[in-house]
Amino acid sequence: MYSSKKLTTMLLPEAPGLKLEDVAIDAKTVSLSVASTRPSSYPVCGHETAGF
Repeated sequence: MYSSKKLTTMLLPEAPGLKLEDVAIDAKTVSLSVASTRPSSYPVCGHETAGF
């Protein structure tokens, strides 16, 4: 059996800019919910995005 920390690292290894928020595992599917950890702004003008 894997520890939750080790399982998290295996599912989303070295993903700069992403944060794993939730993992759901059933008999046939593994679902990951991730969120960006980077600022939400347009790269050229710097204005904030709507945050969809």
